[in-house]
Amino acid sequence: MIQVSVSATASAQLYGTKPERQGWYVTPSIAAGGLYEDNVFFVPGSDASSPFARLTPGIEVQYRRRSRSFDAGYNFDAERYPEEFDALTKLFARQEAYGEYEAAVDRRSSIRLAGSFLSTTRPEEVLQDTGLLSTRRLSRSVVASARFARRLSRRLSGEVGYLLSVRDFERPGSEIPTTGGTVHALVTGVSMPISRRTLGTLGYTARLLIPEEVPVASAPSVNFSSHVVTFQIARRVSKQIDLNVTLGPRVSEGLQATPGDVGVLRDFGPEADASIALRAKNKRFELRYTKTQQQALGLGGFTNTERYTFRAVLDPTVRTRFEATPAYYKNERAGIDTTSIQVDMRAQYQFRRSALVEASYRFQYQDRFAFFTTGGIEIVDQSTRRNTFMVSFKLFKTYDMN
Repeated sequence: MIQVSVSATASAQLYGTKPERQGWYVTPSIAAGGLYEDNVFFVPGSDASSPFARLTPGIEVQYRRRSRSFDAGYNFDAERYPEEFDALTKLFARQEAYGEYEAAVDRRSSIRLAGSFLSTTRPEEVLQDTGLLSTRRLSRSVVASARFARRLSRRLSGEVGYLLSVRDFERPGSEIPTTGGTVHALVTGVSMPISRRTLGTLGYTARLLIPEEVPVASAPSVNFSSHVVTFQIARRVSKQIDLNVTLGPRVSEGLQATPGDVGVLRDFGPEADASIALRAKNKRFELRYTKTQQQALGLGGFTNTERYTFRAVLDPTVRTRFEATPAYYKNERAGIDTTSIQVDMRAQYQFRRSALVEASYRFQYQDRFAFFTTGGIEIVDQSTRRNTFMVSFKLFKTYDMN
């Protein structure tokens, strides 16, 4: 089925805290770590590098019953830099919260409600679907969704959902304090088995972007809209291999501010999402390609994103995990192309039931430098990159509240 979901950055479950039986569970946690970045402001040609310390308290709540479930969580990062970068020291450098409720209405119907909130000084976390990077500034994201699914007949299932996404980026100065936008999306789909291992879904998505900028004086409207019709094939190739392919045409329209011009832009193109996943006893691999309008910002409108990602997860032992996720992004927005590369690597060892240690590395590169203006993101022809290293120690304990 086509899913209407919230892309929360918070993990829905701490490593090793799966509830053993039905009921309520509460998991407080605290993590402490040291990090090093070689380009703390993400500015071309900058040599402003610095170590810093991070403390992350958090809490998760889980509820399980046969016909319903509930997950919620909150955590924040407190970061301390050396005196040279004292302005970056913040008690709440990052905050995130999420919640999800799913329940069976009756034997044929179910509902799902979800939401997430993220406040961060790193805009790339809000723009994670595009891989776009920018200089540090306070960035916020609020996402909420609702979905209703029903089995219409013995072979036919239907789904309808609504998604609200609000993104806001503060700028220095008082004339234009923010840039961002609100996206409303309606998603519908009808699914039917094509064979014993194959499911087909016909879907439709409508999106409406309302920018949060001052409208252009001569423009009657600055809203953007898009309509997408897709057909999805989900096939279980074998016990270990899953294949998913979604493809369809998209039509979008809106007033767009391009370099040196403002006018109505009508665009026709494809949207696609294809992935192949391999699962074995102690390893998982996924290769995925997407081409879609992932984000929407300001008078520049929707961002058309092509993304290639590969994810590998290895669990050599019950307590050890290795992950690697290289990704390549190509974005087109307001007539400007931007390429980004990101590589994430992580090693985790849970040496006790309630304690783990983790080491990670992240490489980020962008061929053009991004900054925020009244039109959203603007690009200049300068490349920049950043390396981030982290080692952290985490304590957590799950309490059975039943």
